[in-house]
Amino acid sequence: KTNLNTVLFIILLIMSKIVIIGSGARECAILMKLKQSNLSERYEFITVGANVNPYMFKQSNFVFVENYEVETITNLNLFRDDIFMVIIGPEAPLVNGLENKLRERNIFTIAPSRESSKIEWSKIYARRLLNNDNTLQKYNPKFGDLREELGFDISKDLIVDSILKFRNITSSDIVLKKDGLCGGKGVFVEGD
Repeated sequence: KTNLNTVLFIILLIMSKIVIIGSGARECAILMKLKQSNLSERYEFITVGANVNPYMFKQSNFVFVENYEVETITNLNLFRDDIFMVIIGPEAPLVNGLENKLRERNIFTIAPSRESSKIEWSKIYARRLLNNDNTLQKYNPKFGDLREELGFDISKDLIVDSILKFRNITSSDIVLKKDGLCGGKGVFVEGD
């Protein structure tokens, strides 16, 4: 057991880099918390971002990228044997399979696979996953999925009319969620 602990300790010393993909508020908060750790001195922090975040630029080795395409990121000269872990924040690289590509290279990631991230980018998929017993359907009908379910094209006017009828029946405010990648901007809340 002592030999195994020694080997693990040496591996941790060698694998000294933590890479954070993304340069938004969420990724900045992750970096801030990691830097507050008593163990932070053991690691070199590298952040990869499509916009320069001043805190991340100052507190890590910042690598600017034009976009979060999987090929752009995996072609960076970062991903060698000394990576302890990679944290992936933005949705787009997850949807495009970045976690899967890094895992194929035996790089530990804190992020869902492309398949698991579907719950994040597909509101319809998330609804179906959560609605196995139909309890959500009664109070939260889905209107935009009607095209697929009924097998014919439905006009925008018919969808709007259905939403307004639902609103009148329930006397409640409406929340609309767009299916697909929306960068955190895919929700309309009535009254906002």
